[in-house]
Amino acid sequence: MNATLMRGAIVASARASVNCRYKHQGRHREDGLDCAGVLILALRESEYSLRDADAVNTHNYAPRAEDDTFLRTVQGECDEIPLGEAMAGDLLAFWFPEQKFPHHIAIVSRVLDGVHYFIHAYNGDDVSHVVEDGLKDLWRDRFYKAYRLKGLVET
Repeated sequence: MNATLMRGAIVASARASVNCRYKHQGRHREDGLDCAGVLILALRESEYSLRDADAVNTHNYAPRAEDDTFLRTVQGECDEIPLGEAMAGDLLAFWFPEQKFPHHIAIVSRVLDGVHYFIHAYNGDDVSHVVEDGLKDLWRDRFYKAYRLKGLVET
């Protein structure tokens, strides 16, 4: 499958998870998903091959980043890109104020009028499920870096 079709398949799978409940370390829509679960499920359903599936699919992580393992795993599967180059199917990593390391991942779903929209599982004050948000206000402040999966490079 070419990169454009793969991007569409990843986003379609992520979009199918919108409104699924949040569950830390969740990997199935029926049980609930966390941010990594949304990504892993979307990649699995789109038949994207991870370089290190065991590292990405680990169920041994805390709800809050205690070290840089999460970030190193993302960087092992992806190349960092400027936000302005991010498109559907690329990934956005986020910080949370109380965290020492970035520990939240989302899939870019579309770019509209210069705003990146993304799908992620979030457990916050008023939300506890998979949602689609825009990279503005709160999320713009929490944005860390954009990444492209190594297999999604156009040739």
